[in-house]
Amino acid sequence: MFYSKAILAIFLTAAATLVQGAPGDPAKTLAARDYASINPTGLRLRSLDGVASSFGKRLTNAQRLARGLPLRKPTRVKARQAAPSSCPTTSHTGIIRVVAVDGGLQGYVAATPNSFGEYQPTLDASAALRVSFGTSSCASSAGYTRLDITAENGISNFPMLGFMTGFANTDNNLGSGSYNYAYLGGVTSTPPGSPAVVQPSSYSAVAGVPDATESAVWAWDRSSNALTVQWVNTDGSTPATYLAYVPSANSFAVTGDLGAFTSNFGGADSATFTFVPDAVVY
Repeated sequence: MFYSKAILAIFLTAAATLVQGAPGDPAKTLAARDYASINPTGLRLRSLDGVASSFGKRLTNAQRLARGLPLRKPTRVKARQAAPSSCPTTSHTGIIRVVAVDGGLQGYVAATPNSFGEYQPTLDASAALRVSFGTSSCASSAGYTRLDITAENGISNFPMLGFMTGFANTDNNLGSGSYNYAYLGGVTSTPPGSPAVVQPSSYSAVAGVPDATESAVWAWDRSSNALTVQWVNTDGSTPATYLAYVPSANSFAVTGDLGAFTSNFGGADSATFTFVPDAVVY
C-alpha cells in the first residue's frame, strides 16, 4: 500500500517533537540533539526481488526488456529503416570511486543497496557497482552532460542509476535555503532536461511510497573522469547541486544546500564521484 510522503513527514515531525521534550530540558543538550532521518521509520519494507511484475503495466517495451519481462503486443505500423548515425556512440564501462572529504571515506559505490533501495559505499573494489554509459562523437571532447548511466550488476529491476526525491521534502525542488534532497538509487528513465517524474524506483518499490525520479542528470569530464550531478527543478531551472555521503543512512544524496541539509538531518560529508574505466586500477 502506498502512503503519502507529506502525511509521513508530518507524522514523523510530530513524533520527533514529542521525543525532544520541552525547550530548556537539561537532558537535551546540543551534543545530544535529535536530528530528523532522511528515511522514514516504522515502515514495513519490501524486498526488491520480484517487484518488477507489480509495475509491468507502466513500463515501455524497452524498459520491459531491460527487466526481463515479455514485450507488449505490437501495434500495426509501417516499419521505417533507420538512417545511419553521423555521430557514432562510444560505450564506456567501469566503476565509480568515491571520496567523502570530511569523513575520510575513500571507496566505491557498492553494487548492493541498503534496505531502502539506496546505493551505499564499499571499500572493496571487487564489490563495486559496474556502470556503463555512451557518449556521442558530436558532443564536446572535454565533457558530456545529461547522460544516462546504467548499473550493470546492481538493482536489476531498476538498472538506471539516478536520484529519487527524499520522503521529507517539501517539494521536488533543490535550492539554496532548502534541505530538500534526493537519494542515489535505481530509477526508471527520464528524458534529458526533464524535472522529476513520479514513477517506479528502487526506493518506492521497497518503501511503498510514491516517489519522483531523475535519471539523465550525469555529467562526465573526460579529462579528469569526474562525475557530477545536475538536478532539474519543476520549472526547468538547474540549481547548484551538491553530492553528499550521509553516514547515518549509509547512502548518498544530492541537495541544493548542504548547510541546510546538515542542520536538519545531521552530519553529511561533501563527496566526489570519479569514473574509473575498465583496465584502470587505483
